[in-house]
Amino acid sequence: MAKHPTYREYFITVGQISQNAVLADAYLLSAFHRLSGIDMQMAKAIYYGIDSLNLKGFITVRVAKLRKDESITTLVNEIVDGADQAQSARNEVAHVLAMPDAAGNLPHRFHLRKNLILPVTAESMALLMQRSAKGVLHARKHFNDLAAKLGVSADLSL
Repeated sequence: MAKHPTYREYFITVGQISQNAVLADAYLLSAFHRLSGIDMQMAKAIYYGIDSLNLKGFITVRVAKLRKDESITTLVNEIVDGADQAQSARNEVAHVLAMPDAAGNLPHRFHLRKNLILPVTAESMALLMQRSAKGVLHARKHFNDLAAKLGVSADLSL
């Protein structure tokens, strides 16, 4: 029988997955900021004015293409891929109604957008966490490579 996480374990993992998605998004924002050459306040206004991660990635890639250096565009595409991977793991736990059983375990979650009842196991949560962590680490590695290529700081712009 599969082990179900407690309500507390579930939400701690959800929080970590969400933090990874935010961090990966920050790497993409920082890439946009470095590549665009505009001040951070304006970069944030443009970037956070866009709701969709896909569109944020598209805009950042378009800015990268203005550099006319395919290696820069490739690095930005890799940052986008990492951010997308972290975000897709977050989307799996977002918009969910989680109801614990009498023992405080969480055997199922109801995904409100997909109208699905999904099982929750310690293993399924660990897989989502791995996917999320892999995405943010991928974004970080390629952002660091981009910063080195551009000769700028690899510190996040927040």
